[in-house]
Amino acid sequence: MTIYSTHPNRGKTQVLASYRTPDDDTASTTVTSCDEPMLARRIVDALNRISACATLPLCVYDRRGNSLSGYPTGHLDTLIDPAARAGLLVGTHSLWYELVMFELHTAFTDLDQALNEAPAPVQLAITQELQTEARDLRAEVLYYSENVEPAIPVQRSWEHSLPFVAYEGGMSQLNTLTRESLDRLEEGATDTALAEGAEGLRALLSAYRLTDNQEAMLDVSALSILDDPSWGDSYYLSIDSPVPGGRHPHGWNIHLGRWEPDDPDDEDSGDSTGSAVVICDLPTAPGIADLVQLLNLSAAGTSQHEAWATTPVGDPLPGTGLIVTSRDDSHK
Repeated sequence: MTIYSTHPNRGKTQVLASYRTPDDDTASTTVTSCDEPMLARRIVDALNRISACATLPLCVYDRRGNSLSGYPTGHLDTLIDPAARAGLLVGTHSLWYELVMFELHTAFTDLDQALNEAPAPVQLAITQELQTEARDLRAEVLYYSENVEPAIPVQRSWEHSLPFVAYEGGMSQLNTLTRESLDRLEEGATDTALAEGAEGLRALLSAYRLTDNQEAMLDVSALSILDDPSWGDSYYLSIDSPVPGGRHPHGWNIHLGRWEPDDPDDEDSGDSTGSAVVICDLPTAPGIADLVQLLNLSAAGTSQHEAWATTPVGDPLPGTGLIVTSRDDSHK
């Protein structure tokens, strides 16, 4: 809906909002000015993510189950009502939509942290900007879906299949490939399984955001976090949240695996296949703190992984409360 940027002006840094007008022109208005350039950049970063996450679900069709329907629009309330933002973390509509709602909540959190350091006039200006964004989005979506003319003429034009959003570096969470991958993972899922899958995805996202392990890699399309400090030469840790449907539904699974060369006689090949050594199939969802602790311990690398690799069935992985349910000693 809107792209935000910064612009130096008379010793201050302006926050600008750029958007399409109903006449199909591009216009820019000044949202506010900040004394500190870093504060302005933090505000702009958060606003761009908010705009992107609020807008994208309104611009694509939900094609699950061979249907063609729209995604919910209730999240627009959160642009106006901060009390409504907690609801972004409890939905069960679909894996992709709940992923975007988590990212929207994260962007609001980052914006609030930035505004805590801002003077009152800047805080008020940002509040008014979000209200403007929500008002025009609501009006345009209502006109598109129900042919209801806006009560107040819109300033910022919106088109269903032509979102006007930007975020530096891109947001893979919003792209079509991610959405289609997550849709496949929930094919045939029951409502209960889908709810568990959405909650598991949020747990992964939270743990990844909170961990000190800088080497861990999040793959939302696979509902997994991988910590592979050896880059294919030794052990790796995989945390997999529930897949509610698709070809291979499963619950929470954590395993320590080992990479083995596909051709041991060819030292230059570099090709290897991972095989699980120690497996923890969890009967209930782990706490976010448990996942963060596991990832933080895993950051020690090979020494920690070698210690975990000897854990007997029935014992917890050292330093955690995660019980080993099976193991494969053929990979020693």
